[in-house]
Amino acid sequence: VFIIALIAGLALLSCKDPIPATVYDNPGAEHTIMITGYVTEFKNALMEEVVGKYSSICRIEIVDISEAPKADFDKYSAIILMDEVEAWMIMNRKARKMIGRIEPKEKLVAVITAGDEEWKYEKHGVEAITSASVMSELDAVLEKIYRRVDPLIE
Repeated sequence: VFIIALIAGLALLSCKDPIPATVYDNPGAEHTIMITGYVTEFKNALMEEVVGKYSSICRIEIVDISEAPKADFDKYSAIILMDEVEAWMIMNRKARKMIGRIEPKEKLVAVITAGDEEWKYEKHGVEAITSASVMSELDAVLEKIYRRVDPLIE
């Protein structure tokens, strides 16, 4: 009974709102970028800046995280996954499923927020951009995202 209660409690704690699906179409664009993950003020600000930078040169598909693991990853030049660490990524089932399926790993830009600013994620050939969800870190995180996405769409 204790284990069932613990699992149920962890499941409730892990309820997060997905980023709403939408498409920023750009007919004739050579590259398509997928953005998926969960809503927070920090992640929304990141997403708005990324869309602002790339929507004039790429098609951008924002995909609901529940659908993202089933996507055809081959059609994307870059995939930006925004999540927050839960129990050292043990509870991040959808993110882990995506990370395991995406090839080549270089096209995945994982942005994982954590309460511990020193926490890092490096597994399955993926080194995530990690940060606390602090607005003062926004520019630094954006710069890291751009450094990874730019070579994928050149």
